[in-house]
Amino acid sequence: MYKVKSIQAFVRKYGAKRSAVVVTLAVMGVSILVSFIICFGILGFRGREQLLVSFMLSVIVPAMISPLISYGFSRLIEMLDQSEQRNEELILELQKTFANLKTLKGLLPICSSCKKIRNDSGYWSQIEDYIGSHSEAEFSHGICPDCFKKLYPQYAGIQKQ
Repeated sequence: MYKVKSIQAFVRKYGAKRSAVVVTLAVMGVSILVSFIICFGILGFRGREQLLVSFMLSVIVPAMISPLISYGFSRLIEMLDQSEQRNEELILELQKTFANLKTLKGLLPICSSCKKIRNDSGYWSQIEDYIGSHSEAEFSHGICPDCFKKLYPQYAGIQKQ
């Protein structure tokens, strides 16, 4: 995880293209150095006649390999950038969702007679107004059967047909 974070920091500091070039040059330099060590140290190429072979092994082969490594590194940078952008988009989406979220929590002081609710300022308001301003809920009004009998006793005996 540390290496990925250090790569991200390097890319942020120098940019993706410059980072890919730096990595390509570094890989090429290390490859050339390793090839020189192999050609002159281990294989013992020392004469003029073997100069072409040693040149090919120490310069051309690393030059052919380093673009592949560079491409892989640039793809890694792309993937990291895409992942970071997606994470930022998700964070913004969550922040918007939390900003739009309204919830009622805690104890609500309510009048036992008229059912008005006391707000934070100490004023009493209708339950519909209070809940409407503190949540996304909307109200539609009706009368329950018990209240209908109490309020309109003359119509309570009439049944729906």
